[in-house]
This record gives sequence, C-alpha cells and structure tokens, in this order.
Amino acid sequence: MSRWSRPCLVFPPSSGCQSCQDPRSACSSTQGTHEEQEVAVLQKVYLQCSAHWCRIAFCRLTAARKLQGGKAWGVHEASFGTRCLSGCFALLTVSDGAPYRKDSPLVEDVVGRAQGLQLRLDSNTAHDRAIMVGWRSLLFVVLIAFIAYNLQTPFSEANLEPSLVGKVAVVTGGSRGIGKGIAIGLGETGATVYVTGRTVSSSSTNTGGPGGVPQAGTLEETCAEVVKAGGKCIAAGVDSGNDEQLREFIDQVVRDHGRIDVLVNNAFSAVSWLPKHAGKPFWEKGADAWDQVNHVGLRSHYLASVFAARHMTTAKSGLIINVGSFGGLNYIFDVAYGIGKAAMDRMAADMAIELATDNVTMISLWPGIVATENIQDGALGGMSERRGLAPGPEFDTAALVQSPLAETPLFVGRAVSAFARDRTKFDFTGKVLLPATMAAGYGVIDERGLRTPPFNSVKFLAAAALKSTLQEQGLFAASTELFKAVKPTANMELFWKKLPDLTVPQFILKLVAGSPNL
Repeated sequence: MSRWSRPCLVFPPSSGCQSCQDPRSACSSTQGTHEEQEVAVLQKVYLQCSAHWCRIAFCRLTAARKLQGGKAWGVHEASFGTRCLSGCFALLTVSDGAPYRKDSPLVEDVVGRAQGLQLRLDSNTAHDRAIMVGWRSLLFVVLIAFIAYNLQTPFSEANLEPSLVGKVAVVTGGSRGIGKGIAIGLGETGATVYVTGRTVSSSSTNTGGPGGVPQAGTLEETCAEVVKAGGKCIAAGVDSGNDEQLREFIDQVVRDHGRIDVLVNNAFSAVSWLPKHAGKPFWEKGADAWDQVNHVGLRSHYLASVFAARHMTTAKSGLIINVGSFGGLNYIFDVAYGIGKAAMDRMAADMAIELATDNVTMISLWPGIVATENIQDGALGGMSERRGLAPGPEFDTAALVQSPLAETPLFVGRAVSAFARDRTKFDFTGKVLLPATMAAGYGVIDERGLRTPPFNSVKFLAAAALKSTLQEQGLFAASTELFKAVKPTANMELFWKKLPDLTVPQFILKLVAGSPNL
C-alpha cells in the first residue's frame, strides 16, 4: 500500500442523521451504527481520492481527536495535498455507486473542516520551515568551525629549535613511568637531564608498584637509557617530600651548571597507595588520603616550582611543567586525587601570571591513558570499585592499555621535548596541554611508530567504540614493551599516524565530563 492509500480519519462525523439522504445506509442498517458507517464512507472517499489525481490527505495532525465517549479517532500524519476538495467530492463515488453531491452536508462539513485545517497547516508549516532553516544554519556554522579548527594547529615543527644541547632539565620522579619517558625524550634531543627519586639502584628499597610491591625501574636504569638516546644524565636520590632536600638539590643543579632551563614536576607517591584503598569513601580514608596523594604530588610541586623560579626569573628564561591529569576535571580515583590534580592546573595558571613578566613559561600537562609499568600491572583495576554516580562517559580503560589508544611514556616524553624546543611556547603559558595534541602538530610518534590520538578527538572515541571491528582488521593490538622500537604494519601506520584525529576544542570537555551536576 502506498503512502497515499493509508486510512486517515480525522474529521468527527456529523451529529445526528441530517445527511442520511446521501448514499450511506440508513442508521438502522444492520451494517452498523451511523457513526461507524460514516467512518467507513470517509475511508472509501479517502482511498478513492488518493487513488486518482488529487491524492488528498485529510490531515497533518500530531494527536488523535476525541470522539463522543472518549473514543480516539485514528490519525495518520500526512501532508494536505489540495485546495479543490469540493470539486473532487463531486466526482467521487462510494461503494453503492451513487455520487456524492457537492452540496451534501457531509461534503460541506468535510470541506469546511479541511479548509480551516489548511490555514493552520500553512501557518505551522511556515513556522516549522523557519525552525528547520535555523537549525540547518547553526549546524552548518558548527561544521565549518569544526573543519577550520582542525585545519590549523598551534603546534608546528617549523617552530622547533634543532636540539636541547646545552640545556639543563630536572625531572622529579624519574625511576619509571611518565618521568622516565620524559627524561629519555629530553635526552634524545641532547639535554642534560637530572632525574630524582628514591629508588636510585636495584639495591634501594622499592615499594613503587601497585599495592606497595616492588616495581621495575631505577634512576640508574633511566640514566642509562637517557645516555643511550644521546643525552647526559645525573641520577639524584632526592625525597621530594623533604623540603630541605628539594631546595638543596635545585640549588646544587644551578651551582653545577649555572642554569636550570626545564623543571618537570612529575613525582607522585600515591601510585601504590591508591589501588589499595579503591572503593572506600573519603570519610573513611580520613587525613591519610590527603597526605598520601597530595604531599608528594601537589605540595612538593609547589615548592620545587618556588625553588626553580628563583633562578629562572633571574635568567629571564625557563619552562615549568606540572604533570597533571584529566582527574583535575573528572573523578577518577578518589576525592583527594581529583582535588590535587585540579590544584595542579590552577597552580600552573596562577604561577604563569606572576612568571610572565620574567619570560618563564608554565603549563599543566594532561597525558591520556599511559601504559606505564604500574598501569600494565593493574593499577587501574580499582576504578571499577569506585563509589557513587558514574562521572561522565564510561570506558573500560584497562582494556585500552594494550592498544594504540594508550600513550607510552616515551610518547609523552617526546611531546615534552618538542615543546621545550618550541620558540613560541610562551604563547601557551598558563594553559592545560595534551601530549597527543602537541604530538600531532610536532609530528611526534612513539617507539611503536604510532601516534595516539588525543582523548578529545573523534578518532579516539570512534576507535574505542569500534574496538572489536579494529581488532578484526588487525588495527587495535600494539606492543606493550616500553622503550623498545617496533616497526608498525603499513595499515597500522596509515590508520594511527596519518589519518586525521578530528579534535574537539578542549573547553567542550567541561560540557561532557565532570561530576554529574557539572
């Protein structure tokens, strides 16, 4: 049955039997009540009319009319196709073969209703059309803005200095993980890198794994990788939680080299503590949670920045990077973690204001999911045990660790190294930056030969949603062996390195993430 031959019954029957002179069976007919007969007649009129040239549709309503007794009248939404109902009815016949007269009360009633409905439809259609044009215009503007945003990038290889030779960098918390990756990345471009931590050698006490178990990685091993990559490295056994040790260390670096060009605040002492206390509410953790998460991880970064800024402002040059997290915007592990990471972002923004007059740049860095040693050993497992409402979109982050959607520590390090060489880096002072966004502009890839898309991109979200499809095509599995070069397949390289990310502006994250009431 065509769209024009569906019953459309919207006009309630005429009251009484004043139109029984028309070719409809008498009210006393055994065929049914007068009301039922009129319904049948209108159906036949509609069907015959729609089968011929007029294709009349009686309505374009969105709700059923009510009959006497509360019975709903059947409604089919259709367009009103004619202004010549009178002439059409004069030519139509019904089942008994008698024509409907133009002056029939039923015809007059239907035509009158139809003409009134047509006026309302004309008004509603114009209103609907105006709304549609408005939405189309808005979507067109948004699409153009989205395309324009992705055609330009604030990060460019053309802005990079050739190397960091002669520059001195300090990376706190460099035994393993992101700190180790950043140290190696800086070393690849010739920097002299100081790495700090408590696990200096394999003989040192090591409780850096999930739950406090020993974890692979020492400062000496990091330095060996830095030297192998082409840089210079000094391992410094410094407890970032000790204010005096931290101050003396920074001053010693300046005494030895006459400068400090880069400070990366990365040390974080709660890596092993968080998984052990996953799922507990903040009122049960008490003050211990704050001290474990934010003593070395927030307070120590503030003090390291204070000590370094004293020398950088004198030299009128320098770069300070806080390694933050998306947890500064969205709940991840617990309350203390979120407060600390949000404070890291605010610290960078506010310190940047006061450092600006001395040409010192300060930013907050948000790595995505990073396949560190601890993450690969299950440090994210506790996220499934968290309490309360789900904050923002849910992802099985542990399942993404073995994929190109997880950044490697060296990927983050190479992005940081490129930024440190960027002649225009001061333009970004006070901002939150994503290593993956920086990498896309600088042309950075990881040791797997891949480039992880930023988590605020269409490519990241689509790949996470189509994980099984990408797995079938051999595009989702990636090496998890850190700091070891691996050549990707041609298809992997095409998909992960060359296809555009289609990034969404970062401020949009505030609209789709955070606590449920954000």
